[in-house]
Amino acid sequence: MAVWDRWLRGGDSLVLTPTEWKALMDEAFSPLLERELGLSYLGNYFWAGPWEDHRRRMVRVFLINQSSGTLQWGWAFDFAPHLSGKRLAWHRTDRSARQDVWEVSPDFVKSTGQARDRVTFNAWGRDRKAILREHRRAILALLPLSRRYYAGTARPEALLRSMETALEDPYVRFTQGTQLTISAAFLAAALGRTEHGRELLAHLNVSEQYQETRRLLTEQLDRQPRLWPEKGETGDDPDHR
Repeated sequence: MAVWDRWLRGGDSLVLTPTEWKALMDEAFSPLLERELGLSYLGNYFWAGPWEDHRRRMVRVFLINQSSGTLQWGWAFDFAPHLSGKRLAWHRTDRSARQDVWEVSPDFVKSTGQARDRVTFNAWGRDRKAILREHRRAILALLPLSRRYYAGTARPEALLRSMETALEDPYVRFTQGTQLTISAAFLAAALGRTEHGRELLAHLNVSEQYQETRRLLTEQLDRQPRLWPEKGETGDDPDHR
């Protein structure tokens, strides 16, 4: 495969193995992600921060194919389950880490040419130094977007609004619709809006053989305790600081 890639590109460029590529991404991304977002490398294309207020920031490599990618940034919740076959499972450990909601650069989704190239990176190039330089260029382009996202979704209410808006996008529904719907429903319940969470779950697109799973989700949702007080209950309304 590597030889075929070299031939297609018409040169003797270096193609990193998966292990080499992961090591290079750790070198290129980890210092900046730790400094800018407080994330540590978990391995296997994941960076995550500590659990705080039932959530953790998480960045992952979005693999376009075996040798190209971009970054996706988002949140993981300690209260939202995911589907594991027909069962519910949780992802609270580093080993089971996964994102409940994420986004990528609009340039990756909607642009072509240089705009898209600016936010992607590859496991091949003229030499290792050139590959490393390309990865650093990409993360410098993506970091401002991820910082803006985390600032805009820091409050649970704002995050829920963001998730519901995202669910209106066909691309988002295609790439993360099932988990995003589940996570939004449980976030609504954690905000004391269980009935709204039920309404969200009603839109979950599952086949007939998974109707039992829908029942399990609904039962779990009804047991979800409220995790955040309503605005004003603590005398601290962040919208009016």
